[in-house]
Amino acid sequence: MKKVTFLIAAHNEEKHIGTVLDNLKNLKKHFPGIEVIVGNDGSSDNTSKIVDKYKFVKHVHLNERKGKHAVINKIIKLAKGDIIIVHDADWIFRVNDPKDFKFFMD
Repeated sequence: MKKVTFLIAAHNEEKHIGTVLDNLKNLKKHFPGIEVIVGNDGSSDNTSKIVDKYKFVKHVHLNERKGKHAVINKIIKLAKGDIIIVHDADWIFRVNDPKDFKFFMD
């Protein structure tokens, strides 16, 4: 089975990031080959504290804001997945049928 890496660039996403990571945590229960990397783009809110609560997430801190493209370019170097998904910090990745996602990963 292929590994899938979700890359998330986050800047001041305290309102959304917990929901996004809960969703990916649930997906990971069914598909353990999922890796999640969050690049914190100089957030000044509680984004870092929230992300740090998720032990399955690789969390990369950038001290100053560089922009989404710079964050993705930095964290993609850490990705171990065969498939890379650039995931936004305020939307939910949906799998309507787990069999379809499994097919995607095979």
